[in-house]
Amino acid sequence: MSEESKQLDRRDENTRRAGLLSNASRFVSYLLILLPAVLALLYVRAFGVSVVFFDAWSVVRLFDEWSSGTLGLLDLLEQHNEHRMFFPKGFELLLGWITGYDNVVEMYVIQICFLATLIILLLYSSLILGSITLGRSGVFGVIQAMALRYTTFSILAVVSI
Repeated sequence: MSEESKQLDRRDENTRRAGLLSNASRFVSYLLILLPAVLALLYVRAFGVSVVFFDAWSVVRLFDEWSSGTLGLLDLLEQHNEHRMFFPKGFELLLGWITGYDNVVEMYVIQICFLATLIILLLYSSLILGSITLGRSGVFGVIQAMALRYTTFSILAVVSI
């Protein structure tokens, strides 16, 4: 083997190692970005309690009207704190009918929705920034904190009862 071919082999080896390091860095970055969402799911698993809390009492009234046969379309379109929440009320009725109104399942659904939002934001930001690596994951951490902030409050409020 000539000296020139040895140099080319070393360059190829260095390029391969740099690619492996870049891939490993990207994988670790994705894991670190998704870690808070996974921890939130584990938190619900450990401390979630099926207790009606705060605004959820309005859904109990809907279940009462549903069981008595008096639930109508206007009940679902009724104003609730400056909102008309037809689809969320319908979804809660469906979920409550399936699970027997188990709030823990609702907590899991909320966490999965936040995780899906997080993944969509991750994919979108990776399109904008290029690949997400350890150096760039701080930008995504701010987005992640904003996405998970409300759910953390909700879970802590339910668990503290």
